[in-house]
Amino acid sequence: MLKTWLPCWTGMAKKHIPASSKIGEAPWWGKRDLAWGYAADGGFVRPSANVQENKIRTNLVYRQLMNATKILYIFTRTPLHVGAGASVGAIDQPVIRERHTNYPVIPASSLKGSFADQWAVNELSGQGNRLEVPEDSDDPKVTHRDWLFGSGNDKLAFAGALQFAEAKLLAFPVRSAKGSFAWITSPLILRRAARDGVLPAESIKNLIEPTDEQAIFISGKDSKIALEDKLVLEDYTFSRKNEGAEENDLRFGDLGKQLAGLLTDDVWKEVGDRLVILSNGMMSFFARTACEVAQHVRIDDETGTAVKGGLFNQENVPSETLFYSVVRGFAERTPRSTVRRRPAEKALEEFEEKLKGESVFQFGGDASTGLGYCTVQFQKNGKGRTNQWKILNRFELPRRSTRPRI
Repeated sequence: MLKTWLPCWTGMAKKHIPASSKIGEAPWWGKRDLAWGYAADGGFVRPSANVQENKIRTNLVYRQLMNATKILYIFTRTPLHVGAGASVGAIDQPVIRERHTNYPVIPASSLKGSFADQWAVNELSGQGNRLEVPEDSDDPKVTHRDWLFGSGNDKLAFAGALQFAEAKLLAFPVRSAKGSFAWITSPLILRRAARDGVLPAESIKNLIEPTDEQAIFISGKDSKIALEDKLVLEDYTFSRKNEGAEENDLRFGDLGKQLAGLLTDDVWKEVGDRLVILSNGMMSFFARTACEVAQHVRIDDETGTAVKGGLFNQENVPSETLFYSVVRGFAERTPRSTVRRRPAEKALEEFEEKLKGESVFQFGGDASTGLGYCTVQFQKNGKGRTNQWKILNRFELPRRSTRPRI
């Protein structure tokens, strides 16, 4: 019974499967549904060339949107306060941190907002260049700021050509018994930096993590921070890690040179002599406890005296802290119809030119009291690196079909 029924059923299914030419003559919105709909019912249907073409072109457009990525370095000149809101702990106004590591970060919204605000100041002063938009647009005044950071007009909304990731910690300054201070980092931070393209992976390959009582640093008489084979940071003493010391010293020297080359700054160029690699646990401890805490009091405007119960403290990330952020460029998204849309690389070039002319930006709160002023610099090599997450195209784009479409 089954043997006699099965051929009949398959024959009926074949009759309902349209030919490839029929799919090609279908309207554009029905081609994909026709091709894959019958295939889902059990028929092995090869989609027409037009369906495959649309799919591959969609992948090409996606890859073109994210083909430019560069690293942005942020080096604090003054203490930085990007607040996380009020707290019920010992610190009334803490800085924002990663929850799992306690490392301070600068949110992407703070970065983008500060840069966009600075662009707006320049354009109001007459330095901004207007873009061409359709004549029927509700807002014909679209500026370079809108192109890079997005529109603020709900009647003409579009995304910007720059995408910022949150700024992550790379090196953190702490007090040292010798040499005033040292920059500390950890294997976790270095592996993150290598993953994001800040450092070459070879520089931290086979890096042996020290214990909580040990550290990796340059010792000897010429060391700027070590007391023979000991190191005193804040109130804690660390011994030099001897296991694999020769291998660590070689990689440590190269790592210091690579870090010093990331930023053009007279203070940062000494990082090779002041660098210390701690365990991940101790790095998290110092990042949580070694930030400065400033005391403040609210003043009554009428009496000019302190308000009762108005004493509060505020946590700030110390100066000479290095952060980095991954900046990605996208193809232009402004509603320009008569002008060719600019590629992602052009957006990064425009942003880099801005940073060359003005390298100091303010982030976070309390700008009027001098907090949050930072040196901002792109990675030195002028070309953006290829995005490591993009999908490689393994197919050639088929020629467009000359068959008329309905």
